[in-house]
Amino acid sequence: MKNIEDLLFPNNRKLMLNKEEDCLETCIVDIEIDPINCTFIGDGCIKINTEDLTYIMLDFNNLYDMLDLIDQADSYYEKEYNNTKNK
Repeated sequence: MKNIEDLLFPNNRKLMLNKEEDCLETCIVDIEIDPINCTFIGDGCIKINTEDLTYIMLDFNNLYDMLDLIDQADSYYEKEYNNTKNK
């Protein structure tokens, strides 16, 4: 059974390649069911876009999800770097 976040935001917590910006992006949903756009450029960090929000409320699950997404993004960029280096 899906939770409300997944029903409202089906790509939530799924990294997607933004070819125009050459980065990975996703949306996480805070505890108030607000979508937060996040960008990963492979530097072990996450850029959280709060431009359209007054505040965000994150719980432990959000923070663990962010750590996992940073790991996934960094692995993706490392693999891409190795693939281009070996060509």
